[in-house]
Amino acid sequence: MTRRNPSYFFRIDTYWAGSPDRFIGPFSNREEADAALAACWQSDDYLIGTPAQPADNIKDAIRIRPEPMTMSGAKSAGMRDSFYGDTSSNVLPVFPKDTSYLMRLEAWREGYSID
Repeated sequence: MTRRNPSYFFRIDTYWAGSPDRFIGPFSNREEADAALAACWQSDDYLIGTPAQPADNIKDAIRIRPEPMTMSGAKSAGMRDSFYGDTSSNVLPVFPKDTSYLMRLEAWREGYSID
């Protein structure tokens, strides 16, 4: 069996009750993952928070678990990816800027447009 290089993911959801978990990634290493999250924190375009530090506008914000997870950790936390043929993937390639952007990303992934 060939050993793959580790991949890292972030777990996100919204502040709404019952919001499903989604995962952002894959990042090829922890440094790349940390740099992507740092870019979001430094940009005014993103409305994000963490469980410990909520965003100012939680109605439209994305909640990020700030510790990157390995692929095995993400899978045990509920990640379903299309890398292995799962058609109900909850993995997104980029951080959503807010809940509106998240809806657009998910519609795009499913082949729809909400504009």
